[in-house]
Amino acid sequence: MSAKEKAEEFIEKFAPVMPNEDWKEKARQCALIAVDEVLKAFDTEWAKLEFWTEELGDTIKYWQQVKLEIQTL
Repeated sequence: MSAKEKAEEFIEKFAPVMPNEDWKEKARQCALIAVDEVLKAFDTEWAKLEFWTEELGDTIKYWQQVKLEIQTL
């Protein structure tokens, strides 16, 4: 799944619980919080160990790209 598709999916997942007219902005904010929590999970000492760096690097870049996509939607 592309980062843009994941960003759209996150926003849509939060949308149903916000029926008022400014749902999209609130859903976007919730999606950003969720992605920040995902990124925070990678900000640990064990995740910074050399043997994890390459493995996690692509995953972290993906979630950073998802965050950028959410910010632009």
